[in-house]
Amino acid sequence: MRSVLIVGLVFASLASGAVASGAVAARSCNSHAANNKIYAAYGMTCSAAARDLLRSISVCCQARFRSHGGFYCTTNTSGVGRCVRNGRSYRFIDYE
Repeated sequence: MRSVLIVGLVFASLASGAVASGAVAARSCNSHAANNKIYAAYGMTCSAAARDLLRSISVCCQARFRSHGGFYCTTNTSGVGRCVRNGRSYRFIDYE
């Protein structure tokens, strides 16, 4: 009985740690960078996402580009884009 309780506690602690470390909260944003609106950021702040996109404005919104901060970015034909780097990402809308 005692070993079952210990195994149950160990399993519960491992399961809760895996969920907490793997989950990245999404932030809903309303930040603007030139003619772009950042509407979501994962694993970073909204202002950091806006700053990264603003520094990359000369190459921004091509089909694929690399941002100043090293994010790999893609956009689709409707102007919605996503930038990703090492588990951090943000999404934006191009208003041009």
